[in-house]
Amino acid sequence: IQTGMDTVASQIEAGQLDLTHAEIEKINAAVKALKASATFTDDKKARLESSINQFVAQLGKLHVVADAKDAEKSKAEFKKAQGALKLVESNLK
Repeated sequence: IQTGMDTVASQIEAGQLDLTHAEIEKINAAVKALKASATFTDDKKARLESSINQFVAQLGKLHVVADAKDAEKSKAEFKKAQGALKLVESNLK
């Protein structure tokens, strides 16, 4: 997931917004696999699922603005997605 996010960051920075679509799809698939394979207690699993849902929603917003070729909004939404990923990571500990 982090590798994909690094790739998306590079693509946004280079203005290659048309390439972000495929990479975001890969990240979404990895996140879905993570969500399906998570084995935590009910309370921790609920927090993890919530943070994953927030991350997926943020990726969706990034996807929309990247598809619209809006570089500035893509940068802003990507930063929000990075924050949401940090929440997911903290819930994995």
